[in-house]
Amino acid sequence: MCEVPDQKSFLQDIDKVLKPGGKIVFQEHIRRPRGTVVGVLQDVFNVWWCKASDGCNCNRETVEVMKTMPGWKIEYWDLHQDAPIFVDRMAVGIITKLPSSSTGDAISKM
Repeated sequence: MCEVPDQKSFLQDIDKVLKPGGKIVFQEHIRRPRGTVVGVLQDVFNVWWCKASDGCNCNRETVEVMKTMPGWKIEYWDLHQDAPIFVDRMAVGIITKLPSSSTGDAISKM
């Protein structure tokens, strides 16, 4: 999802075709938290990184966008990998589309 122009619109399109109980497995590099030095560096480097990597954005808050989707259960791990500092944080997880009558906490950080 680092390359799609509008993450929210992309997820809404997926939601249209995902049946209740359907799952999405994802692995995304994500932005470091706001207010951190590395987060600021990601913002600075993103212009160059996006051009050098054919459209990949290193400063997206992808999981935060996923959390805005109603009716999705999101279980994920927030990992750090041995990679350049501005793409070393990864979110790996599973999204499950809930039945329309489900309620409750649908986000779990492992």
